[in-house]
Formats: sequence, C-alpha cells, structure tokens
Amino acid sequence: MKLQVAFIFFVLCSWSPFSNAQAASATANLLRRQYREGEKLAYHMKALNEAWHYEIDADGVVKKDAAGRFFEEYQWTHMTSSGQPVSLVPAAGDYRQKLTLDPEQIPSAPDLTKVDPKLVGPITDMMTFYADLWLANKLGTLKKTGDHFYFRNPMPPSSWADGIRVLVGEDAIDFDMTLKSMDAAAGTAMVEVRHVPPKSRRCR
Repeated sequence: MKLQVAFIFFVLCSWSPFSNAQAASATANLLRRQYREGEKLAYHMKALNEAWHYEIDADGVVKKDAAGRFFEEYQWTHMTSSGQPVSLVPAAGDYRQKLTLDPEQIPSAPDLTKVDPKLVGPITDMMTFYADLWLANKLGTLKKTGDHFYFRNPMPPSSWADGIRVLVGEDAIDFDMTLKSMDAAAGTAMVEVRHVPPKSRRCR
C-alpha cells in the first residue's frame, strides 16, 4: 500500500535592496537571504496539528560566528495553546535557537534535551521551514513563478520505531517544490514545499 500523505509548507520570503549589487543578486536568486549583522528579525507562528492549535513569537537577531559566517539566533516568547497563555519554564528565556539560510552552511538539528517540552513543536516546525527554504535556495532551480522541482532525498530513512508499540516506523520523504508567486517590486515570493512519500518506496 502506498502512503498517500503529503505535508505542505508555504514559505513567504522577502528581501530589501541594500545596494545595487545586492538587489541584482536578490533578483537573480530571490530566495537567498541577504544578511546584515545586527539585523532584527521577528516571526509570529501559528500552527494547527490535528486538534492542537498554538501561537508563539520568535524574536531574532543576525550574528556572525568566529569564522565570519552568518546565522540567526531566536528567543521564543508569548506562547498560547488553544487560545490560552502557556507558562514556560524560567530556563526557556535563556534558550536561543540558531538557524541559517546560508547555502554554504549545512543545517544542523537543535539540541532538544534541555528545552521546555512545550517548545519542541515550535522549534522543530521552525527548523522544518528553514530546512525547506535552505534546500530550495541551495538547489537554485526556482527562479520564476510556476517553476517546479522534485528533489529525491538521498538520505536513508530514519527510524522512529520503539520496538514495542511500533516495530517498523521510518521517515522517508522527498521534496516537491513550486514557486507559487513572486513580486519583485514588493520583494516577496511564496514557495510551496510538499513533503511527499518517495515514488520508489512502498509502506511495509
């Protein structure tokens, strides 16, 4: 039986014409983040997972590491669950999630061992959005409205079976990406990324 499930993410991208050179670069690859050290970034995330709905704010700043590579660092605040405020543990105020859209860097998974369990959903959702946009940026195939690319994931499936309740459980996804719209004047683009079952695999 083939698994007929697809996860769909829409990523809204924007850029600013910091200079003529950067504007030209952004036009050539509108999905590429034009980083400026010290730039402030903010997201208000809304998510619906079956019956669970949450909202949360992520406030970030652009920094450089010791090697001069840019990254974004986020603090999570003001979480609500099903419309009700959520109290996070005090240590949550010290946690910072690091992300990057630099195509020359390889995204890494966050350390979830020391975070408030209530933040695991937002942290992994944010990581997924960034990983999708990073991949689209790295491939560089989406350049005009309607462009589409199917990326066959070369990584082996990762198992989430616990050996007791789930004997065989694997994550195996490909990426189906489409540039849905772009507005050069406004500096925005919308990308649809579908997480789909690999065409060559079947559920066991």
